[in-house]
Amino acid sequence: MLLTMHEINRYISFLAICSALFSFGNCRNFDDALDQGVLSGLLGGDELIRDQGYVKFDSLGNIQVEFNNTHFKRNPLFTEASYIGVFVFQRGADVNLNCCTGNATVCGSASRACLRGVGFSQDLGFLGSRYIFREPPQAFNTNADKYYMNVKVSDNAGVPRDYLGDYTPFSGPTNPVGDRELYDLYVGIYYNLFGESGRLRPINVEAAIGTQTYFTRVAPDILSPKIEIESRFFAQTREDKPGNWYRIPSVVQWRQSPPLDTELDKRGRIRINEIGNAVDSVTQNDFIEIYNPTDLEISLDDVFIQRYTSNACSTLTSATQKEDLTGLSIAPRGFITLARNGNSLPNIDRNFKSSGGITISNDDCIALTKGTARIQSPFENRVIDFVGMTDNNSQNNFRGSPTIPLFDDSAISRCPDGADSRNNGQDFFIESASPGRANECQFAPQAEPIINAQAGDILISEVLISANDGLGFEGGFSGENCLSTAGDNFVEIVNNSNQIYNLGGARLHTVNASGNLSIYYTFPSINLAPGEYLAVISQDKGCYSRTSMENAGRKALFRSADFVANPRQFFQSNSMVLTKTTQAPPDGQGDPTPGALTPGDALVLDYLGWEASSRAFQGARAPNCVGVNQAIRRVNNTQNTGNNSVDFSCGTVNGTPGRGE
Repeated sequence: MLLTMHEINRYISFLAICSALFSFGNCRNFDDALDQGVLSGLLGGDELIRDQGYVKFDSLGNIQVEFNNTHFKRNPLFTEASYIGVFVFQRGADVNLNCCTGNATVCGSASRACLRGVGFSQDLGFLGSRYIFREPPQAFNTNADKYYMNVKVSDNAGVPRDYLGDYTPFSGPTNPVGDRELYDLYVGIYYNLFGESGRLRPINVEAAIGTQTYFTRVAPDILSPKIEIESRFFAQTREDKPGNWYRIPSVVQWRQSPPLDTELDKRGRIRINEIGNAVDSVTQNDFIEIYNPTDLEISLDDVFIQRYTSNACSTLTSATQKEDLTGLSIAPRGFITLARNGNSLPNIDRNFKSSGGITISNDDCIALTKGTARIQSPFENRVIDFVGMTDNNSQNNFRGSPTIPLFDDSAISRCPDGADSRNNGQDFFIESASPGRANECQFAPQAEPIINAQAGDILISEVLISANDGLGFEGGFSGENCLSTAGDNFVEIVNNSNQIYNLGGARLHTVNASGNLSIYYTFPSINLAPGEYLAVISQDKGCYSRTSMENAGRKALFRSADFVANPRQFFQSNSMVLTKTTQAPPDGQGDPTPGALTPGDALVLDYLGWEASSRAFQGARAPNCVGVNQAIRRVNNTQNTGNNSVDFSCGTVNGTPGRGE
């Protein structure tokens, strides 16, 4: 005879009593004893034998549940809006997963989490165009001794199928049940039937994602342990009668359900994790890596990579290239990596199929989107992720602040994998390329975010406003006219603290004669060590170029735009302001009384004012060095007296960018 676990347990408890009353053979099927009511009478009622109640899987394949209200009858959490439910799944279901239908490969074990049947403690009155319904939901009877629930065949949303005068039984034409089929059954209690926006909680929310459809999971307030049930239509032995009974475990074994995850569309959790440009000096070795930081497999159906080049990145008018990722899925904690045709990279899952293949440049923006329609902002709902790489063109779009420029034979990587502060400048670092595997992150030292810096931690140390194009590098004779009047202008800063700071998100502003601020430069993710200097140079041309600065061992970034066509005129009555966020102090600074910034000082790290009509400065204005083609230089780079006239003097012709002298 094939025994279920609940039968074995009950045999152990009641075998002696049963044997005393009947011959041993008549006690082999414990269900018979229950049906005859013998043990109930002896032990004081069915509640004590069946504890919380029982489940009956009858000989026709239908399921009935009797739930005893002994433990809940006086529970103050029960109200007329409460509800008891029965939920039936395919054997082996994880009740904590979202139901997934469609692509079996992508859905995996989540397909078992789809409901097969539901039962109710009262008529919930399922409203909607798919169901006929005449009565409102019935009030819950908190004083009932028992609740009798018949399980009806359910759709994936938890709504009984085919309302035709009555809900369709679990076993029938719409859901034929075969002999010896296995199911998992749970009983759950909702203390409040109604959820957000007044919707009925037992009905699962549905979301279509590509070729898949996802449903929220069953999430009552408390849930019984799993009850494994089996249909029995035909006897296999003389004692093995059709039908079967199962005990509902005592409520002391029940558990509170995990919080309901209403985010059905898990695509929003994936991230652009690494971008490579001409890795190993091979033009075709451009790649984009996507990472799944979750413990669930995620479909990439209707997900697109959209690449914007510099001008398009400024306006997001139209993507230069688009790549459809439909048909791909990304494993838990896994990577999907795409590269150009002809690449020689390892771990590439697929070559780009878009026209010409996506190419990478150092002033691109890469968006990961739901659908292929044009986006308006890096932060709109359809944008899964957005990475703004910029050759220091402050007009480009990005999240927070731009990444450091991505040059040939390099890669920018999230450190650690999947890290997302919604600030590109703080999340990405130039690292060794690692397509399809964890990022190395060896060049991403721990640094304090610039937002935590105090005023004076980072100082403006030198400003060159109008370079002398008759002289060369740092005022020397170059043998050729390499200086660019506007292109070699720069602002130098120094870390005057004992802490490494990540400058990502800091910003330089100019202030005009009316006290109004304009963005000059937004810093990407770049670390500045104590005592280290960094020059922001107008353009990568002239004497102060990327090559010349690297050869001189200087740390420099390039804005890729002139100050203005006539820098001397523009700066005749200006100030430079360094803030620790992209948020700017309000306009009208120094008005009506010129001097230190008034509203919003907490944002300011340092500021420098020169010329007679400067509106914002510290103490008194710094000297005007423009007319002599000299840089305005901090006298002592470790000193900040709070007085620009004391702290600054005219330095050398054409300045010393990144050198600190």
